[in-house]
Amino acid sequence: MKIKFFDTNKIETLSDVKKQYKKLAMKHHPDLSSNDGEDMKIINNEYEYLFENYKLIAKNFKGETYTKKSTNENFNEFIDIVNVLIKVANVQMEICGTWLWIHGIDKTQKELHSILKALGCSYHSKKKIWYFAKDRSKKKTFKTVSHETVREHYGSEFYNRDEKSTGNNLHQIGA
Repeated sequence: MKIKFFDTNKIETLSDVKKQYKKLAMKHHPDLSSNDGEDMKIINNEYEYLFENYKLIAKNFKGETYTKKSTNENFNEFIDIVNVLIKVANVQMEICGTWLWIHGIDKTQKELHSILKALGCSYHSKKKIWYFAKDRSKKKTFKTVSHETVREHYGSEFYNRDEKSTGNNLHQIGA
């Protein structure tokens, strides 16, 4: 398959594919630009192809690439969540490893809560934030880890409707 939008030279893991998809969606989504939607269709097809090729590839804390045995995630789940959130004002998305953290959703947005649940997102009651993580690793400790610590380990990138901001990009490590 010929890849037009994704920079495959910068892709090592599924996390990298997701980050590039999010950037491309923010730039080419018909609700946020003057594009007619054709570019977004091509981007979605490329994402599906790259997802299938990188879905089992991740990095550990040391930055070493490895292959996972399996994944429960499918390519449509991430696309569906991004397409919903891209239309919501004052919502910020953070890609941290293979997790998507969703900032800016308050208690009054009950309809959005129902949509996020239907899309497979969960609410982290201690961190007070929504997230999507299909392949969660088993927790090895009962110790609470701060969100900042998670960012330091995995690096993170923030996106909202108007601009992109970067968190602690030490190096991008898949979960």
